[in-house]
Amino acid sequence: MRKEKADLRQAMLARLQALDPAAWAEASRRIQAHLLASPLYRQARTILFYWAVRREPGTQEAIRQALAEGKRVVLPRVVRWQGEAPPAPAPAWGAGGRGLALHLYREPGDLVPGPYGLWEPAPAAPAVAPEELDLVLVPGVAFDRRGGRLGHGGGYYDRFLPHVPPGVPRVGCCFGFQVVAAVPRGPHDRPVTHLLTEEGLFPCAPEGAGLLP
Repeated sequence: MRKEKADLRQAMLARLQALDPAAWAEASRRIQAHLLASPLYRQARTILFYWAVRREPGTQEAIRQALAEGKRVVLPRVVRWQGEAPPAPAPAWGAGGRGLALHLYREPGDLVPGPYGLWEPAPAAPAVAPEELDLVLVPGVAFDRRGGRLGHGGGYYDRFLPHVPPGVPRVGCCFGFQVVAAVPRGPHDRPVTHLLTEEGLFPCAPEGAGLLP
């Protein structure tokens, strides 16, 4: 399975890297428009976004709109630790020395450079607990329509998502070509409940059910 994941990741990252900037911008605009028009978004008060980097689907316009509507925008911070407990000052949720801390976001000046080329909140930014979330947006390299997700290989979201209450929607954000027939899935890989692409926002098919058209 490790080789299957590595091959799929390499192929998909190459396609993302080759994506035309104008096509990226238009698809990102459509993805965010579908999110903002969705009942999941309208009903949510506290939303975990991600700050898009490289060729990930853009999120910045949706973040600006959410702030303008008075919603609580939350961004993740990557945390690694040794021993049983994550380091201070903010709590982190994960396992095996890796996880995510959650922080309120208000403006671009709140962000600092993080690992893996990410932009993330400073450790001293106000912390948020997973129980406060109403909606979670999950980035990834590839997804399938049963909720399977392939990340970048660090396992941070797979370690974090078990701490999100079961009823909170977990939306995988990607371009349509990133949705494949089946993502290799191990016992520790955590699925998403919905897929958000430039074609719309769709619930994932439960195990054993037919796939969405």
